[in-house]
Amino acid sequence: MIMEKLQNERGISADQIVFMRFDSMEYEDMTAKQMFEAVKLKLSENKKTYFILDEVQEIEG
Repeated sequence: MIMEKLQNERGISADQIVFMRFDSMEYEDMTAKQMFEAVKLKLSENKKTYFILDEVQEIEG
């Protein structure tokens, strides 16, 4: 819902929105340092990046 609102009401492009759901198997056993590196790779270079991090408390450390 938040992503749709950003795109539809504020005109934010999809490439500026990063959604990571940490209760997914994709992130199982990820450490805080690995999370930081993964998030850093998704930054938009010339635009503001919007992060939506769901279940971040599942990350160790």
